[in-house]
Amino acid sequence: MARLDPVDRPVALSSAVGGEVSIYRDRARRLGLPFARTVRLGPDVTVDVEAVRRGTFALSAADDRIGYLAPDEETMARIAGWLVTHRSARRRLAVATPSAIRSGLIESGKAAFVKRAIRRLAALHPELSARRAISPRQAAVGLVLAVVTALMFLSAPLATLIALNLVGALFFFGVSALRFVAAGLAGRRRLVRSASSASPAAPPTLPTYTVLVPLYREAGIVGELVAALDLIDWPGIR
Repeated sequence: MARLDPVDRPVALSSAVGGEVSIYRDRARRLGLPFARTVRLGPDVTVDVEAVRRGTFALSAADDRIGYLAPDEETMARIAGWLVTHRSARRRLAVATPSAIRSGLIESGKAAFVKRAIRRLAALHPELSARRAISPRQAAVGLVLAVVTALMFLSAPLATLIALNLVGALFFFGVSALRFVAAGLAGRRRLVRSASSASPAAPPTLPTYTVLVPLYREAGIVGELVAALDLIDWPGIR
């Protein structure tokens, strides 16, 4: 059997999630089924987006094949009648919340979702996809360069090594020059900012940034998190 939490296990969740847990815990009691706080389906479950959207049923891939259902009030009487007829099904059923079923489906199907998204992007917008690391044109150019380099090395090995060394030095010099230019521009920007802050002037027009802070089962730290975010001083002109 899959691991099922006992009905009287304390629930430490936010009020919204706690309300959902209480509702479905009560429905599990009325149906005479165990209540599952978490849903673990295994890695071999076939998951589609519509099943995640509904969040009403999921079947585990384990040998016991536990079915997790989140019945609404309208279907309670029908499910209760079905359970009276099929008593043996009780040992393979458990009630869970829609949120827990969705989480279990997403966890089990995340690898398939990623592969599907990669394939879809490559099919619809191949120019934006990194699924194919090297294009046919790039592969052809690389092959030609490799053949030319090999022929040059066979005919004049010393001159070829010198030419390759010069090409590598040019690339290295380009990267180093780019870093020096970036460092110089950053220093000039700091000097301009210091000069503008020393003299009273109108506040500069600054870009607006939106900070996304996702939370998952962390209701207890929301207050501290909001207080910490409120201390952010952008761009340091308080």
